[in-house]
Amino acid sequence: MVGVPRSKGCSLCVKRRIKCDQEQPACSNCIKYGAECPGYEKGRKFVTYQHTVRPKGQKQRGSHETQLNFSSDSQPGPSTGSTIPSEGDYPVSRVLARQASTLASAFHGTSQIPSSLRESAIPYMHNMMGELFKHHPREDLVYTSPWFTSLLDNLGRSPVLDTSMAAYLLQLVGKSNHDEGELSRSRDLYGQSLYGLQRALNHPVAWKSTETLAATMICCSFELTAGTTNSLSWMTHASGVSKLIEQRGSRAFSTPVERTLLRGFRPLISIQCLFTRVDNFLDKPKWQKLSASLSAEAFEEGRKGTTKAVGVLTKYWATHHDRYWILLAKVPPVTRAAHRIREDRKHGITPDPAKVDRLAQQAGRLRSEYLEWHDAALSAGSITQPVDVLSQDPDSPFVTVIKFTNPWVGSVHLGYWGTMLVIQEALNLCQVGQERPYDESNQELALNILLSLEHVGSGMQGPYRVAYSLRIAYEFVDPSLQRWVDSGLEKYSRHFAALAPETYPQPHRSTSLLFHEHADAQVRQQPTTASAS
Repeated sequence: MVGVPRSKGCSLCVKRRIKCDQEQPACSNCIKYGAECPGYEKGRKFVTYQHTVRPKGQKQRGSHETQLNFSSDSQPGPSTGSTIPSEGDYPVSRVLARQASTLASAFHGTSQIPSSLRESAIPYMHNMMGELFKHHPREDLVYTSPWFTSLLDNLGRSPVLDTSMAAYLLQLVGKSNHDEGELSRSRDLYGQSLYGLQRALNHPVAWKSTETLAATMICCSFELTAGTTNSLSWMTHASGVSKLIEQRGSRAFSTPVERTLLRGFRPLISIQCLFTRVDNFLDKPKWQKLSASLSAEAFEEGRKGTTKAVGVLTKYWATHHDRYWILLAKVPPVTRAAHRIREDRKHGITPDPAKVDRLAQQAGRLRSEYLEWHDAALSAGSITQPVDVLSQDPDSPFVTVIKFTNPWVGSVHLGYWGTMLVIQEALNLCQVGQERPYDESNQELALNILLSLEHVGSGMQGPYRVAYSLRIAYEFVDPSLQRWVDSGLEKYSRHFAALAPETYPQPHRSTSLLFHEHADAQVRQQPTTASAS
């Protein structure tokens, strides 16, 4: 039968069954939703199906309900998240968009996207979180993940955020359930989120929205767990997110949600910069000032009930936690200078004495700052010394292992040990002749990291907690312990692709990840298909 539409609103508002404000040339609802307004001209349509009544009690989309548009021609627009003045134009976002386009080309179709998600994203994601919390302690999952707390109120405002969040949750649930079907559907959905991200990053306004930033971070987290192209693909994403954050500028992080996002992603920025020997923009004064208060502000806002608290922070812990990341942002220049000196000697070239002295001063000063940080954190009770307990792992080479009062505090302690290994090895390279004054200390630090794996590395978030320090310690232990670590990597990589065995060098290898060409770190890396879990 032929019907004439009666609503004067745009066709998209009619389709979504919401009131249209009929603004010209585009209604504000479409702009907020991130889609191109189709206009107000009405055409005739043939209704060839039975009318379906919306279930009783189902409301129009609000803060807890949305509809996802998976069509390839939908265009993003400005979201309802914060829109901020940038410190420049948006050429970086165009680079990121090309990266997203390249990655998206590895995915295809939407045939395996759950039908329930096509209609309503929010209930679907809440169901996924409920399923996830059945398998893993909620406190462990949300500790450094704003995706499960502060960001929830932003869902439903941007299709690209909704799809990336849904893909990530489905990936985690699929790994928890050992369900290949769920993992496959998560990759299909991830491919759609990459296409949406490409469009958002090319948009003159949407590229700097809170929702677009969050989506890029979630996609990086997806790569950490899935490793779609290879186990180190997360580093490409992390580099892109870093550029996007820097392009937005420090003034952009003016809301609790944005600061929480930065705090949650700060570890990946720092680790990616350290392993690639690229200067960390968080070491710049304006970013240091912002970074110095991220955890402390989060604690206060959580205490006042302003935002949902993330993690079991105390006031003292928050202060020392921020200082830890400020110091880590200073490490990449040390690894870069140490690499150059090592390469000169490797090729029979005597390093420039001035450069050696400069590295010795830089590394020595940074080592002193770290020792001061550690002593202050211990004195304030922010961190406590671990205790020795009997190992419960029948495959452990150790009779007793190290246990911390909290695995997340233990993760920072392990990070401190790992960074000290890097700094002290740089100082060893500055010595004349065969003298290596820090070898004994380095052996002890590396062993302590391995002794901590049983407790700090347990649970779904365990691989994330130990990945940085374990990768460093691996190169300071003997071959028998390296083989034991290799066997553990198989288990870790089931939930965390970034710790796959192929990302590690072979035992007995003489070169070091931190001081050799970065490409060498991928010698064992074998390409995987886009469908790899």
